[in-house]
Parts: sequence; C-alpha cells; structure tokens
Amino acid sequence: MPKMKKSLALLFISAGFLLGLTGQSFAENDTSIMKQRRDVLKYGLNSEVLELVKELYLERNTDFLPELKTIFEQSQNVEIRQNVLSLFLELKNKALLTPCEKMLSDSKDQTNSLLLTAVSYLTELKDEASIPIFAKLLMNSNKILAQASIRALGQLKALKETQTLIDFLKNPDTDDNFKPDIYWALGEMKAVSAVDVLNQAYDSASSDPLTQQIIVESLGKIGDPSSWSRIEQAFSSTTTSLKAKALQAMISYEPTHPRVKELVGAGLRDSQVPVRLAAAAVEEKIKDPEWQDLLDYRIKNDPSSAVRVACAKALASLPDSLWQPTFLHLLEDRNVDFETWRIVLDLSLKKKVPGARKALKALILRENKDQIDNYTPTLALQLLSHREKSNRELYGLLLLNNKPSTRMMALRAISADGDREYVQTLQKIAKNDDDGAVRELAASILKSWKVTR
Repeated sequence: MPKMKKSLALLFISAGFLLGLTGQSFAENDTSIMKQRRDVLKYGLNSEVLELVKELYLERNTDFLPELKTIFEQSQNVEIRQNVLSLFLELKNKALLTPCEKMLSDSKDQTNSLLLTAVSYLTELKDEASIPIFAKLLMNSNKILAQASIRALGQLKALKETQTLIDFLKNPDTDDNFKPDIYWALGEMKAVSAVDVLNQAYDSASSDPLTQQIIVESLGKIGDPSSWSRIEQAFSSTTTSLKAKALQAMISYEPTHPRVKELVGAGLRDSQVPVRLAAAAVEEKIKDPEWQDLLDYRIKNDPSSAVRVACAKALASLPDSLWQPTFLHLLEDRNVDFETWRIVLDLSLKKKVPGARKALKALILRENKDQIDNYTPTLALQLLSHREKSNRELYGLLLLNNKPSTRMMALRAISADGDREYVQTLQKIAKNDDDGAVRELAASILKSWKVTR
C-alpha cells in the first residue's frame, strides 16, 4: 500500500474506532492516558518527564500536582524543576512554598535561573513566611540573588524590614548598584520611617537625574509632607523624565497641597511631550474640573497624538456635563485625527453617552454617501466589541458601506446579537453582495439561524 493510502487508511480506521467507542470506552481511554502520564512522571527518562511537564504547563493541567511536587523536591534536573515551578506559579498553587523557602535558605550550588524563578513564585504568591529569608539574603555573596531579594521585600510590602534595608543602604560595603533597588523597595513598602533617608539620598544625587527619578517615584508613593520640596524641585528640573516623574508623584499630595493643581496645569502646557502625558495622567486621577477648557484645547490642538488621547481620557474622568458635548462634536468632526477619534468613540460607547448614536448615524450616512471608509471600519469593530441592542440601526447602516470588511463586521455584530430583524437583509446579501466572503458569511449566519437563503 502506498504511504499516503496507508496513512489515510489508518486515519479512517482510527476515526471509525473512535466513533464506535461508547461513553464507558472514552472514560477507560481517559483513565489509560492518566496512567501513562503518571508512569512517565514516576519512571520516565529526564527528557520524557521534561516534555510531559511542558505539555502540562501548556494545558494548565492540575491533575498531577502531587507527583510534580515530589519531582520538584527530588529531581536533580534543573530544567525539570524550573518548568514544574513555572507551572505552579502559573496556577497560583501554593504547594511549593515550603520547598522554595528551603531552597532559598540554602541556595548554594543552585542555578540563578531556578533561584530567580523561586523568588518570583514566593513574591507573586505573597508568601510572608519568606520575608526573613529575603532579609538574610541581602548579604548573600550571590549578588544577583541579593538584588532579587531587595525587590522581593518591596513586592511583599515588608514594612517590618525597613530598618534592615536602611542599614544595608548605609553599609559602606553595599554595592552602589543595589541602591536604586533599595530606593524602589522603600517606596513600594510606603516606608514613612525611610523618608529622611530618601530625602537625603535625593539631595546627594543632584548630578544623577536617573537616581533622583527613582527616589522621587518612591517619595510619591509615600506622600510624606516633608518631601514636597524635593517633588517641587524635581518639577523644576531641565531633565524631562525627572519632571514627568515629579508630576506623577504629586497624585498623593493633591488632597493636602494647594500647588498640585497649579503645577498640573503647567505640565499640560509644557513643551515636552512626556511632561504633558504625565500631567494628563495625573489630571485623570485627581479629576480637577478647573482644567476642562485646557484639556478640551489639548485634545483638539496638541501636536502629539498620544497627548490628545491622554487628555481625552482625562476629560472623560470629569462630570458628564463637562465632557459629553465635546465628545459628541468630535465624533462627527471630519478634521479630528484618527487616534483621538478612536479613543473618543471607545469612551463614548463604554460610558453610553446620550446622543452618541445620533452622531454616529450621521457619520455612517456621510461616509456611505461619499463612498469612503475613513472611520466606518473602526466604528464597526468598536460596535462589535461594545455590543448593545440599541445599536441595531447602526449595524444596518454599516451593511450599506462600500468596504467588505466593514460589512463583515456588521454581519458578525448582527450574528452575535441574534436579532432576526435582519433576516431578509441577510438573504439579499447572501445572494447579491459584490464580495464573495460577505455573501458566504451572510449565508452561514442564516444557516445557523436555520433560515433558508
């Protein structure tokens, strides 16, 4: 038998066999596969075990966790152990907490890749029992592990270890490369008792804007009043990135410091794009109506598309009456740039702005009449992701658009909505549309509805 015919014959035999299986046979087959996998985990070669562990990871399989825990504890193969640990991390399963704690407590002869995966596992699962272990690892000769331990203390919000980190920072033997991570960790911990140390570190780093950025970010997370002068000083910097970080840090000071609003306004007018972006992000958080007109202006006139989008988000965080008229105007504006229009559309649909459908109807009718498709393809896609029965009329208008992909998205929206109001329209499209793919999709929807063409 030629090779292809033989393969086909085997395929048909296999298919026939499967079709002939009873429910009990399927269950028996499933049990058999489970047994085979358990046997591989128990008796298999390292290469076989590794391949199976990778399969289980892709499946997010939880059937063999006890066996995998044993493998992690007993195997000498680093790659197998790392893949097992990655699966437990993906599953957020805590069964390996104690083995990982033991491994980090005695990290000698362990590979950095496995140790770092263990650090990620313990921190992402918020294992507070590992905090004393990480504190001891600061002095470990393995600098990669020591650095990871600093960040782990920050991620675990290990406030009780604040003094440990401060002492480590002040130790003359501490590698200078560790200091940025210590500043970051103290900020993550919101360590008020470290504010004086951070203030002094900021002052000492006057010639190092990158270090000052990290410190300013941490001071912003803590929000202590004694640090405000540093935040204000950073905002006056000629270094764009430091100035932007200073703005972001102001969010925690807004409730208590009167100058925050003033400086956010200055940031929105700054000549540097990153600074305007940061100011817009802060305004989105503090929701100050005072900057409504400035945001409106930036949306329409800022030279940066990214800033226009950020200002649209900030404007939409204000009370509805302050931004909805602007958004309705922008939805119909032919001169608005595409990226700004897209975020305005998304926010209008998400927040169900009254009058949005009327504006969108006018836009679709205009583009259908002019036989253009500048905005309608994106509109069709957004309507599909923001499915609302109230948008049915818009679906119908989009079916008249000259772009096949737009008509197809409108068909998918109608299909997802399940509205039989369009049966006759779909029957006409299935027979007469100029595009074969559109005809085919319309026909398949009708078939799923059990409606003849």
